[in-house]
Amino acid sequence: MNKPISTLIIAILLSFSMATMADDGLSTDAPATLDVGVLQRTLTQSAENKSQASVESELPLAGLKRLGFSTQGHYYSYPRLVRALLQGAVGAGSILRYNGNWMAPKNPQFSCHKKPYLALPLSIYKLSNNDDIPDRLDHTSISEFTVGYMRSIAKDIDPFINQPNFVPANNMQTLFKMLKNHRLDTVFADTAIAASWSRLLDIEIQPIMQLGKLESFFCFSHMVFGEEQAQHHSDAFYNEMLKLKSQGFIDQFLNQNNIEFYRGLYLPNPPKLNLKPQQ
Repeated sequence: MNKPISTLIIAILLSFSMATMADDGLSTDAPATLDVGVLQRTLTQSAENKSQASVESELPLAGLKRLGFSTQGHYYSYPRLVRALLQGAVGAGSILRYNGNWMAPKNPQFSCHKKPYLALPLSIYKLSNNDDIPDRLDHTSISEFTVGYMRSIAKDIDPFINQPNFVPANNMQTLFKMLKNHRLDTVFADTAIAASWSRLLDIEIQPIMQLGKLESFFCFSHMVFGEEQAQHHSDAFYNEMLKLKSQGFIDQFLNQNNIEFYRGLYLPNPPKLNLKPQQ
């Protein structure tokens, strides 16, 4: 084949390939392997091989794979994850909203979908066999007991925790070990964390006061993708997670790992459309 002609054909094919990627909404300068910041908040352990699986990393990574990304997950504490996403050290990561308030800077350099892919009830838990603590508490009586909570929930986000009896820690494993060893009276956590760590530590707990909900969003860095593309990926990720749910992938994952208690926590059902007949 004539060399100039073959070069022209290659250039045309390359241009077509890049145009196709643009039509699909995929950034042409996206990294070959996407570094992803994930939270090691909830764990499950297989009885057969003793390996640990992080529910809140494996399912999002499955959604990213469906978007065509090759991913590499990195575990972070929540404050470090936010910084990594702001600085572009990771291209995507979990961002939390607590009772409608974002646990992130006011002008973040990342984009999230308008709806969370995960919503979890938040409660204060005690050991079930602790008869010294009533089975129900209110905002006044809780002051009589110590409450462990995650340090990443800033006091300006929830002023209620700005009390002497609220004890911060950097991770949930520490808090639940302190609860088991009676170094804390209660722990403030979401449903999935409470169920997960109580299983791993072989303790029985019960909620004694509900304090709202925690929502998770998977967000993409402006430093890595640019603002427009980051928003596109965030929206596409949410839609892929909906597909995984509708196709039974998430339920199968929960069954395989013997963690059915997560069912119904992932992907809150989208609001029903009001399909009134037109007049």
